[in-house]
Amino acid sequence: MEALQEIYVSQDVFAQQVRLDTTSFYQNALKQTSLPIQGADPVSNVWLRFDADVKLEDAAGDLGLSPDDLRNNLGLLDPVASVLRLGTLDRDDFTGIYLSSLCSLSALLENQPDANVCDDALRQIDDARRLR
Repeated sequence: MEALQEIYVSQDVFAQQVRLDTTSFYQNALKQTSLPIQGADPVSNVWLRFDADVKLEDAAGDLGLSPDDLRNNLGLLDPVASVLRLGTLDRDDFTGIYLSSLCSLSALLENQPDANVCDDALRQIDDARRLR
């Protein structure tokens, strides 16, 4: 117990450091970016919104499409994306298919992801389909 007490600061000292970090660092950062320092934490709110399940409209926006365009082209994507027709997709699952989806849907666009990156992503999808 004495060895631990030598290594770690007391609960009071730790709590004081957290308060100082919050006021001197975090709140100053919020002020410098013109974000509110009162009320709900704006950074946490953005993260919670981002980490929520993905709806078709969210996925379309992330992929640079209208919801109708994405709905009409879901068949081009990994079958995991098909749940977007009627429901939501877990953010981690969407993240897993994002790059291959972006590559598939932007194949005809002027501004595309790197071809080698897309080839690798689409190859992984093909490999996964063969294993199913």
